[in-house]
Amino acid sequence: MSSLRNTQKKSYPIGMASSSSSSSPKEDNVKMEKRQKRVTLGYRLTAVSYIASLLVSATLRSELLLLAGMSYILSGAAQNSRLTSDTYKRMNLALGLYSVTSLFVLNKNLTVPIQKKMAILSSILACIHSIKGYGYGILGWDKKKNLLKTLPQELKQGVSNTVKQLLVIPPSSLKSFGYQLMTFFAIAIAACQFNKANYAISANNVLLSTITLTLKDAADRNRLEGTTFIQLNILCSIVFAAMSTKYFAVMSSISSYDKHTLLFFSAASSSVFSLINLLTSIAKKKE
Repeated sequence: MSSLRNTQKKSYPIGMASSSSSSSPKEDNVKMEKRQKRVTLGYRLTAVSYIASLLVSATLRSELLLLAGMSYILSGAAQNSRLTSDTYKRMNLALGLYSVTSLFVLNKNLTVPIQKKMAILSSILACIHSIKGYGYGILGWDKKKNLLKTLPQELKQGVSNTVKQLLVIPPSSLKSFGYQLMTFFAIAIAACQFNKANYAISANNVLLSTITLTLKDAADRNRLEGTTFIQLNILCSIVFAAMSTKYFAVMSSISSYDKHTLLFFSAASSSVFSLINLLTSIAKKKE
């Protein structure tokens, strides 16, 4: 009888971690809850640090607002255990890559001490918590999966899905097509500015293209009424509006039409497109 009892396996409800020799299922669940709270708090601190960086900035830097918004959205995803979604995995990768780029390249251009210190702090916080968030997104709060096996598969699948979403023709709807054009617009600016060694502007537009592609994916799945995508549309509308303002200032100083005229109308129409979809989504959600 004793040997039979020793060979029996305990089973637990779905979502509860299996016990080990050193901890009980209850203790394992407590650990997972603590991890979740730490990651959620980390994202919120990152968002606050980007807002602080925006406040000490000499000019309106719309990318800081975008980064703060992304961090806040990711904190909600962590709190509601949604980091496993492709949407948040993509956002974590974008936030992580941008923070690393800022830390080693972009922040070097800042000369005001307080701005530089806040930028470095924000980049470090974003780097740490985006990596943790992406890791828990692919491994789960219990970290049961093997990282070395899971990570290459996740990255390969993520790249494949991104390329398919970007290049799919014809798009599933007019909204999807609009976001697709916005994504190409941001990528084109990023490529041109990178070629001119304007790395900050290039990185900002790569980050923006991640958001517009995420919105295209939501439009394909008819999910734009979701809270995350409403928030992303708010960010997109503001960032493209700020971009159009800069192009308008340059356009106004030139007597003839040039490329800045096209850039202005492209950015302005992108802002309006996001705003219209935002208002439509809010109206549908209230129905």
